[in-house]
This record gives sequence, C-alpha cells and structure tokens, in this order.
Amino acid sequence: MSAGETAEDHVPTVQVGDRRAERDAPTTRVATATPQPLDAEVAAVGPYRLKGLIGSGGFGAVYVGRAPGGQPVAVKLLTYVGDGARERFAREAELLHRLGGAGFPRYLDGDLRAARPWFAMELLEGVTVADAVRHVGPLSEETVVTAALDAARSLGRLHDLGYVHRDVKPANAVLAGRRATLIDVGIAKGEHVHDLTTTGEMIGSVAWAAPERLAGDRGTTASDVYGIGLLIAFASSGAMPFPRGDDAATMSAVAEGRSDLSGVPDALLPLVRRTTAVAPEARPPMREVVAELQRMAPGALTPQRPTRTPEVPSPTRVASAVAPTPRPVPEPPAASPPAPQTVAVPQPTPPAGPPDGLQRMFDNRHLALALKAAHERGYDATAVHLVARAQRRTHRKAVRALDPARVKASIWRRNGWWDGQYAGRRRFPDTEQGWSQERAMVRRGWWLDKAAGVLALVAFLAVVVGSLTGQDASVRAPFGWLRQILPVVEIGGRAIAWDLVGLLIAVAAALYGAVRISRNAQRDRGVGAPQSIRFAPGLIALGYAVVAAAGLLALLGVLT
Repeated sequence: MSAGETAEDHVPTVQVGDRRAERDAPTTRVATATPQPLDAEVAAVGPYRLKGLIGSGGFGAVYVGRAPGGQPVAVKLLTYVGDGARERFAREAELLHRLGGAGFPRYLDGDLRAARPWFAMELLEGVTVADAVRHVGPLSEETVVTAALDAARSLGRLHDLGYVHRDVKPANAVLAGRRATLIDVGIAKGEHVHDLTTTGEMIGSVAWAAPERLAGDRGTTASDVYGIGLLIAFASSGAMPFPRGDDAATMSAVAEGRSDLSGVPDALLPLVRRTTAVAPEARPPMREVVAELQRMAPGALTPQRPTRTPEVPSPTRVASAVAPTPRPVPEPPAASPPAPQTVAVPQPTPPAGPPDGLQRMFDNRHLALALKAAHERGYDATAVHLVARAQRRTHRKAVRALDPARVKASIWRRNGWWDGQYAGRRRFPDTEQGWSQERAMVRRGWWLDKAAGVLALVAFLAVVVGSLTGQDASVRAPFGWLRQILPVVEIGGRAIAWDLVGLLIAVAAALYGAVRISRNAQRDRGVGAPQSIRFAPGLIALGYAVVAAAGLLALLGVLT
C-alpha cells in the first residue's frame, strides 16, 4: 500500500481504510441514536505515532503510524460512535486476525477499550486498481488475470470462514506489481454473526453493486463473484461497465444487466459474462472462477503468497468492550489453518530485496531528482507519468515490465513520502500539462535569478574599478559632465569626485532593478526542488555594501 490513499473517484494515495460513508441500522446494543464525533485529532495511539491521513469514511479513519524503531503501519481509528459502530470495528479487527494476512492486510495490534478504539495492520505497498487504471489506462491481460486470481483466492478464504465481502470493487483491491490484496473487510457479513446493517441497506456504490443487492437482498458469495467479474471488466477495458453514479439510470442498467463490455479482451469476455449474470444462481461458484483464472494465468502458475500466522495479540482481548454489560474476555482465537491451495506446488522463496528492475529504478538518479521535484511541488499523480516516461526510455525488459504506479508507490514509501504532503505548493493542475507549466515557470525563475545576479556583478565591478583607478575614464567618463557643472567642494584638502558620485547613484539604481528581478525570480521558482544555488541575493547584498563604502569615501573626499 502506498503512503497515501484515496477514494475511487479521488486521487493518491491508496491504502487500507473506509472510502465511503458507512451506514448502520438501529440496534439495541448501543444507546446512541445517531453517530457522534469522538475527541479531536490525536498525535499517537498506543505505541504508534500518527504521521498522515490515508483515508477516512463514515466511521473510521486510517493513518500512517510508526512505533519507535519500527516499520510504518496502517492504524485505523474509530472516529464516530453510533449504533453498532464498536461491534463492527471489533469484528473487522477479529476477522483480519483470523485471516492472518492471506490476501488481506495483516492484523498487528489494537486496543478496542480505548476512548478512541484503534487497531494497527499491515501497510500495503501499491495502488488500487482504480488508481492504476486512471493513471495508466487498461492493464495488460496478464496483470488482470493474475490480480483477479489473487482476489478470487482471497475471497474464497473469506467465504470458508463464513463471511461475504459485499463490496468487491477496484477501489478495494490494492496492486503491488501484478499481485492484488483486498481491503475493507469492515463491512464483511458473517453467516452466524449479527448483521449490523438492515436487509434493504446498500453498501458501497450502486455502479459496483450486484443486482440482488439493489433489490434489497443481503450479499452472498454470488455477490462477491459478481464483484470479481466487474473488477476484471474494469481493469482490462479501463472503463466502468455501468454508468457512473447512484442515480436511477445506473440502478436500471445494473438491475437489467445492460453492461458495456466492448473494451474487454475476447479471452476474458466469456468469464466476465458468466460472473456478471443478473441471476445469482446463474453465476459460477468462486472455486470455478479460481480454476478458470488459473487456466488463463500466464506461464507457470505462481500461487498466492504463503499464509502467514504471525504471533500477534488477538483483537478479541478487547472486543468485550462493545457490549453494554461486562462479560468474560474470550480466549484469543487459534491461528486459522492454511487455506487449501487449488494448485499444489511448493511455495517459492521470496527474493531478498526488491526485484532487479525495481532496484534499477531506485538507482536512477535522474528519475529520483525528477520525482523529488514533482513530490515537493505537490504533483504526486504526475509522478506516475514520469516513471512511465523513464521506463519507455530504457531498453531493459525488467524495467519496462514494471507497473509505473507500483514503482511510484515504492519510491514514495522508501522516502517516507505520502500523496498530498505538499499539495499547497502546487500552482497548476496535477497533470502532465500542469507539470510542464510548473517546470516552465521554474526555468523562467532560474534565468531571472541569473540575470539579476549578472546585473549585480556588473554594478559591483563598476564600483570597484571606478573607485580604485581614478585615472581610468572607461567607467566614470559618462559622468564627467557632473564635474563641470557642479561646484568644487573640498574636504580636508581633497575635492569630492562628482563623477564617482554619479557612478554610485547609477549603480544603486541598477542594484534596485536587480532586486526587483530577483524577487520575480523567487516568485517564479516557487518552493521545492529543484532549488539550485541562487546567485542574485548574495551578489546584490555585496553590491550594496560596496556602493555604501565607496559613497562614504567619496563624500569624505578621500577619492578623486
């Protein structure tokens, strides 16, 4: 996951968190009738110091957190208290713990008894499918198949635990290269768990909802199969299958199955049509979807990353706080057994360090300077285009095969950056055209600064030459007429050199002009990299000092 995350229709930064307004049906578990905000922003929770907001929704907010001497993590806080809010929050933490990081963010730690309940989870490296498509267009067929296979396997594990995700969409699938991890399990419904939403309540966007959800039915495993089909269609075509929005036209198109699949590759079209059938019973079960994607997977199949069962504290140690009356704290759940693998092949040993292609991008000094300049001036979205441009200029296949969005996210995480960190400095839209305008203004400021510096340097040399060589008429000659019209004034037996005084006045005017040019240069250069050495300010200050000293000596009549 990248350091920064956005909603489906909003750029930057992509990570675990709620990206829509969650809604809760009234229950009798909590007395509060409507959601109420908790206390103000906090700087730290538990051992984690919060650095920047990743994303927020109706009941939760996700921040980048770091414990002393530890790696960055994603910290989710309950931001509102309402009917069933704490139960849903505790259930999400419990479910993440049971999943053990297999296809979902790994649960790390948490405290649901705190005044502001929180839990920490794995900080994913990558971007959502929604942002990847928005930045680079339709993804390659190989990437789509591999990512969809990861998502389908993850949903299969979730279904094996008795839960349904209910909001499978591009904004909830994080890409790291071609691998995909699902997020947002806070709205998952268990078959034997009290549902915190009513039968007719909608979760997520209408354009990504299964038809039966629009009819008021609760989500089933077939609803997740439908979400996988839309995910494949969107990622492979680069366009939403249904009209964007939550209006009547979108609901009618979804309910009647009038999807636009014109951009879906022929190899994927049959699977998309089967998984997006209007009738839930007409869709294949998830295991058949996994088998079909495995058949289409390129080359030798690479199974999902091994199931991890880290030794972390169970969230159930604090889940009892959601009940109105105290009850015994349940024992931590046993680590869930590894999900059955469809393809029985040995798990590959992960390579040490980043892949060769990604390491070469890290070592590209020219790209590093360009990305640093783009980030420090608020052009985080444009950075993906800069990476793609650098990939097109290289002949190395390992570099060209990388996902530009993944490279950008990896560099951001490596440097501790996050999207929007310097958004206030941006002067043009965060597009390639806007970045070109920004660079043009920076270049203009660079040249203005050098022009002001040259003007100040000429003024400085004129004063020095005119002051030290009284016999040299090359500098003071244009002001010789002043000595003919002004009276002779002697101080201490020496006459004031009026031609030198005139030269000093002209030089002071030139320095004033240099100051004006330098201010314009500073305004055009803006704030952030690149900020090369500025010549004008120092030379102007030196020029003023020399003019003041020479003027004082001239008035005293020391120089002739």
